[in-house]
Amino acid sequence: MPRYLLSRLALREGSAEAARAAVLAPPRAASRNLLIADDRGTLLDVEALRREAAVLRDVDGLLVHANHLEAPAFAGARVRGRGRTPGRQPP
Repeated sequence: MPRYLLSRLALREGSAEAARAAVLAPPRAASRNLLIADDRGTLLDVEALRREAAVLRDVDGLLVHANHLEAPAFAGARVRGRGRTPGRQPP
């Protein structure tokens, strides 16, 4: 699924957790990072690569994204790209 449609799927949901599930359900055509929040105070950072994903949650009400893989699940990962499409290589 094209990455911008993932944003649309997330916006249709009523909670951050439901948005996370909607974003991660379909196969992805490219990597995408989504910062998701809801009116209950839930903050999520979904780091979605084409074939794998990880979710970061807030710490004491703060969540920051720095435009590179931050999730512990991706520790040591090297990202390579062809043009604008990144892919993950094993460490």
